Amino acid sequence: MPQEPTQVDPATIRTVVETNVIGVIRVTNAMLPLLRRSASPRIVNMSSSVGSLTRQSGTDAERTVGPV
Repeated sequence: MPQEPTQVDPATIRTVVETNVIGVIRVTNAMLPLLRRSASPRIVNMSSSVGSLTRQSGTDAERTVGPV
């Protein structure tokens, strides 16, 4: 749910960072040997609107923009 950053429990922030930042680093590091052997290595990171700080803050300007 949209929340003000100052009102989010630090444990929740830690869980989100561990999943969305550290998790990406761990998966990337695990795949590096395969990527290095590939003729066309690619890493594609996907996100949802939940990853948008603007959308999570609930500003009116962002609400008027449709999904990309």
